[in-house]
Amino acid sequence: KEQFEALKEGFYEIIPEKINKILNEFDLKFLLNGISDIDVEDWKNNTDYEGYSQNDITIIYFWKCVNEFNKENRKKLLIFATGNSQIPTTGFKDLQGNGNIQHFKLKKAGNTNELPKSHTCFNRIDLPPYKAYDQLKEKLLLAISEGIGEFTIE
Repeated sequence: KEQFEALKEGFYEIIPEKINKILNEFDLKFLLNGISDIDVEDWKNNTDYEGYSQNDITIIYFWKCVNEFNKENRKKLLIFATGNSQIPTTGFKDLQGNGNIQHFKLKKAGNTNELPKSHTCFNRIDLPPYKAYDQLKEKLLLAISEGIGEFTIE
């Protein structure tokens, strides 16, 4: 009973009891889990760049690729980049990382023979400067399919 009371108390710290009383199970799930459908425009508008600008061909190809991805591959990309399968209910502007708000970042790094690398604590992908769309798409798909679950410390 003591453990349940502690759990309940912690829950009410996140969602106050008076608000919880007016929520149904779908509202509660939404608040706790975040948004499952990924809004690519919101993602793009809340992305920071390091070594790139929005007008670089690699970045244009990156967002073209993400727009063409199906729902499953977008989710894999999100997990690859952030370690999370869903975004906050308020969208990408409030994406969390390393204990605070941490926007998604694309950093120019590596050479074009390498796969993109992710740093989930920082919501960052190190993206080599691919000059061809097909190469970027192939490398990105391989990274998000085979790279999830990898862990290294630099």
